[in-house]
Amino acid sequence: MINYQKIFKDFWTEIVCNPDGTLNMDAVQRELADYYFMLQEVPKVYDHVTGGAVSKPNTYAFEVNLVADEHYQKSIEGIIRDDLTNSLKWANQSPVDTINDIKDYVASLESY
Repeated sequence: MINYQKIFKDFWTEIVCNPDGTLNMDAVQRELADYYFMLQEVPKVYDHVTGGAVSKPNTYAFEVNLVADEHYQKSIEGIIRDDLTNSLKWANQSPVDTINDIKDYVASLESY
């Protein structure tokens, strides 16, 4: 379990306490506002990079990274599969049609 008292002493005391050791309420409120912002935004990033598999803000970074890597790998495999499928289609059509399809594909990439 995380030792929250040690974390407070080692990290937060200088940020949210007055020199006499009392809480500086303005500093606490500012830090809590920042924390609130993170609680609202971090899940959106986790959700996006993991394809919707992770959204809890207290998820360890290594877990988010693993899930994101898996999501990217599956996405890349899907793109490769689609490209190979299109290549097979192009092999069975006239060269002019193939060139036109490639031009259309490249034009669609330029919109990114």
